[in-house]
Amino acid sequence: MVDGLLTLLGVYLIHFAFTKLYVVHGGVPAENLVRPYPLVPAWIFVAWDATLYRGLFENIHHYAFPPGYPLTLRGICEVFGIGRNAFAKSALLLNILSHAIICVGFTWYLRNDARTRGIPAWAPVLLLLFFPWHNAFFAAYSESLYLALTLLAFCLRSKERIGWGSAVAGLSVLVRTLGTFLVLAFVAEQLFYCVRDRKFYWRKLLLASCGLLFVAGWHAFLWSRGTTAYREVYPWVEALIGEYVAPGQSPHIWVLKYLSWGGRWGDVLPFWTGIAAIVYCAIRRRPLEFFYLAIFYASMAVYVYRPFPWSRYVSVLFPVAIMAADLVKRYPRWTAVLVTIVIMHSYRMQVELFGMRAGEP
Repeated sequence: MVDGLLTLLGVYLIHFAFTKLYVVHGGVPAENLVRPYPLVPAWIFVAWDATLYRGLFENIHHYAFPPGYPLTLRGICEVFGIGRNAFAKSALLLNILSHAIICVGFTWYLRNDARTRGIPAWAPVLLLLFFPWHNAFFAAYSESLYLALTLLAFCLRSKERIGWGSAVAGLSVLVRTLGTFLVLAFVAEQLFYCVRDRKFYWRKLLLASCGLLFVAGWHAFLWSRGTTAYREVYPWVEALIGEYVAPGQSPHIWVLKYLSWGGRWGDVLPFWTGIAAIVYCAIRRRPLEFFYLAIFYASMAVYVYRPFPWSRYVSVLFPVAIMAADLVKRYPRWTAVLVTIVIMHSYRMQVELFGMRAGEP
């Protein structure tokens, strides 16, 4: 296990170094977006639209993004006394800490599950960190913190700490709205057991509902500010409909068609990868993971997603990596090939991201 994690760390550092060297020597068009920050190593993290989070770090002036990530960065600055370049440096520190939690947490989660025990731990962790279509995991963005929190929630659930797991899932809602689906999955899992066993597990159901307090509290706060979560993101939805959806066409149907076959392959493949993971979790009897993914996908029926960042959505739904881990276990000879393809494609996505060539079509 130690050797595997050391190997993972080495690959991570090499990948990180090459990507950031490309940015420094290639001349980043986004340089003007991050001023007045001077060129320091941590500055590289604030390229791309991490400038949105930089704005929230300085002043939370809107709630389209939950405030958990910028507030955590502020807390880090207070604890470590970070002054100059505070956003970039605190983002770098939080990114490293989050990746450490992800590596250890996911390894522990796999090793304590009889269904995945026996696989080389470094392989699925690497697949998780270098998700093939992901292009923001190493930026000053909330993905790594969110994934660390959700993994912690799953680890607590595996130890039968249902209440604590649900509470951490609720906390993740304040980092990314996707956490709402994990909170609902905790409740749905216990309802599933009640129906399956024809017995009302009221205590476990009550514990699994702890995360709903965070969801309710967040929406109550927004209501007190005279807004709602949907109202905050509605301009993006309106722009999507106006630019891409033909008059009279259902925007929900347009998004579904785009993701299922009509969009860029970098959006279509992650969409079907998530579908495959839902089927996998159902077959392998992993109810919490199943409901987490299934509720997220079902939400497409009531919410109009911008489909272009779909690969980023799927990248933090780590049950996809569990499916990959199981495949690695069953077909170990293909591990090296699979990992090589993943890393190379991940590197290409990083270059596109920090070269300002990633984005919507």
